[in-house]
Amino acid sequence: MAYERPILPYVTTSVETFTQTIEYCSKQTKEFDESEPQFSVKGDIDIRYATADVTKHLLVTGNREYQREKVTTPEFKQGIMNTVFKDGFKRIPQIHILVKYTKKGKFSKLEIMDGQQRFTSIIDFINNDFPLAPDFILKGKDYGGKYFFELPDELKDFLKNYRVDAVYYGNLTNAEISELFVDILNNTNDMKDQEKRNALLGKFPTYVRDKARKFPKGYQSPNFHPLFNRVKRSDGKWGLEELPAFKLNGRMEVDQWVSQLAYLTYKGHDWTKGVSQKKHTAWAKSMTASGGEYSEEFTDKRFMDKILKKTAALVKAVPQEHRKRLTPMFTHMMVLYYMELTQRFSSKFKCQESIFANQFMKQILDWSCKNQALYAQIDPETIELDRDGNEILGSGKPKYSQSNGKVLGTALELFGGYNQNAITTIKMILDLQEPKFYGITLKDEKVSFSKKDIESKLREQNGLDFYTEMELDIKNAHGDHYVPRSRGGKTEYDNLVVCASDINIAKSNISPKDFIMYLKTEFGINPDKFKEYKSA
Repeated sequence: MAYERPILPYVTTSVETFTQTIEYCSKQTKEFDESEPQFSVKGDIDIRYATADVTKHLLVTGNREYQREKVTTPEFKQGIMNTVFKDGFKRIPQIHILVKYTKKGKFSKLEIMDGQQRFTSIIDFINNDFPLAPDFILKGKDYGGKYFFELPDELKDFLKNYRVDAVYYGNLTNAEISELFVDILNNTNDMKDQEKRNALLGKFPTYVRDKARKFPKGYQSPNFHPLFNRVKRSDGKWGLEELPAFKLNGRMEVDQWVSQLAYLTYKGHDWTKGVSQKKHTAWAKSMTASGGEYSEEFTDKRFMDKILKKTAALVKAVPQEHRKRLTPMFTHMMVLYYMELTQRFSSKFKCQESIFANQFMKQILDWSCKNQALYAQIDPETIELDRDGNEILGSGKPKYSQSNGKVLGTALELFGGYNQNAITTIKMILDLQEPKFYGITLKDEKVSFSKKDIESKLREQNGLDFYTEMELDIKNAHGDHYVPRSRGGKTEYDNLVVCASDINIAKSNISPKDFIMYLKTEFGINPDKFKEYKSA
C-alpha cells in the first residue's frame, strides 16, 4: 500500500469553523504519524479577519526573526490596491502562513512567513496610512488620492471581504521554519546570502539583528548599537550617520557587516584569507545548527561587544573629511588590522585609537596618491646598466606587487572585494610601516607620581600651584599628568606638574591646550606663562 498523508480540508478564515478546522489538521497529522506531524494545506485568509477587533490580535504581521527588513514603498502599496480593486481576474500572489498551537494542541495564532509586504499593504490602506494612486478610476468614478475612510461603504465592504490565497503550515520546528522560509524565497525572490543567514533562528542571528537594526515601530532592540544610527540623506534615502559610505538598500547590509565581522574574527579563522558569501553562510548554518557552537548560546557575545565598541572608537577617531571613505570593507580592514597589531604584541604594549585611525588612513591614502606613486616604485637592484654605467630606461622591475604577482595599483583599488589577494596585499602595504607609526607604545605601568617627586616638583614651582600660581600647601598638593595618560602622557617626572586637588579634578583628562584656555576664560589667567614650561 502506498504511503499517503491524510487528506486535509480547505482552510479559510471567512467561516466560523476556522479554528476547529485548523486544529483538526494538526490532530489528523499527529495521529497518522507522530514522528512527522508537520502539515501544509491550501486555503485563504480574508481581510476582515486581519482587521476585526475580535481576531486581528491572532495574526502576527510584523517582522519576525527570519524575515527581511521591510522595504515597501507607497508606490508598491498603491500597486497592490490597484490589483485588489481594478485588475479583475488578477490576484495577489499566494502568501504563506505558520499556524501556532498551544502545548495542548489548541489554536494559538497565525504568523505570516512570506507575503507580509503584500498582505500588510491592504491593512495599511484600511488604517489610512496611504491613499490610492492618482487618477484611480473605478467604474467611471475618480477615487485618486482618496484614503479608505473616504470610500463609499460598498468599496469598504468589498475590501474587507477580499480573500488572499494562502498555504497554512503547522507543527514545524524552528529549523524547519527557517528552511521553509529560505526555500519559499528562493522560489519567489532574488534572495541574498545575508537574507538566508537572517532566516536562521538562534541567539547568534538574533544578536546580529539586534545590533544592526533599530526598528521604528513595534520592536525596539535594547541591544542596538549607536554606530549604526540611521539618518535621511539629502537624496531622500536612508544612510548611517557615522558611516556615510555604507549604502542601504533594504537588503540587510548592516546585518551582513556585523555577521561578517563575527566570521572574520572567529577563533581559528585567518582574516587575511578573505571570505566569500557562500562560505560565510555555510559557517553561520553550521554554528547555529543542532550541536553547533552557537546552537544554544552566542558564546562569543562578550568578545563581539568589545570589537564593536572598539570599532566605534576607531570610527570616531577618523577625521570627518575622511569618513566618506569608510566603506564596509574599509571599516572591516581598519578594525581587523587594529586587532592584528594589538594581538601581535605582548600585554606591555598598547595602541591608541586616535593615532591608529589617522595613521591607517594616511598609509592607505599615501599609497593611493598618484603624485607620490609609491605603489609604482622600481626595485633599484633590478635596474640594468649599459657599458658606460648608465641606467637602461625601463629595465627595472616593480619593487612591490600584489600577492598574486600582478602589478600593484593604488591601495584604494584593493577595497573592491574580500578576496585573499586583495586583503593580503592591503596588509602588505600596512606592514611596510613600523608598529610605532600606528601608535603602538609601551604601556605606562605607573599610574600615579610618588610623594617624593611631587615634593621635589613643588619646590621647583616655588611652592606655587602650577596653573593658578597661588600658594600651595603640600597637604593639598596633587601630582598632575600635564599630558593626560589617556592622551599618551607618561607617569614620568618631565610630565609632572603640581596643582591643588580641585584644579586636578577640574582638569581630568582635558588636553593641556584646552585646559589652559579654560583657565583663561574662567579665571583670566594669562596662557603665555605656560610657554616657558611646555608647548600647549
